[in-house]
Amino acid sequence: NYRMTNLAAALGLAQLEQFTQLLELRRENAFHYNRLFADHNLIVTPAEKPWAKNSYWMYGIVISGFDSELRDRLINDLAHEGIETRPFFSPLHRQQVLRDKSRACTEITVAIDIADRGLYLPSGPRLCAEDRVRVAETMIKLIGQYTLNEISL
Repeated sequence: NYRMTNLAAALGLAQLEQFTQLLELRRENAFHYNRLFADHNLIVTPAEKPWAKNSYWMYGIVISGFDSELRDRLINDLAHEGIETRPFFSPLHRQQVLRDKSRACTEITVAIDIADRGLYLPSGPRLCAEDRVRVAETMIKLIGQYTLNEISL
């Protein structure tokens, strides 16, 4: 039974009334993050094609040269700085519910690589300019503290 409750419907309608404004706030966050990371060659920001408009439901970046261990260390270090992030979603074959039922998926190396190096940054519509700058500066500072021996370029 997937029928929506009256309360859920009312909440959904209220969100739809603000859809355009919320979408623009998320896109503004992404635009500013892209600008803040533009000169940092290890941070790969989301691409947007001319024929598509990204909603930036989440703002995800990939760190060149990182592996899952170093990405997790960055997430932990950011948390100690009061910045909440999360790793990219795992490919389906790695998710517990499907792990035992799926075939060996060694051929999906791109999905595995991106999942191991990616993380989502704060990007909600209430994020202000100072928050974006703090997140970007803290990330760049932390990445710079990792030695080149830890980053496989």
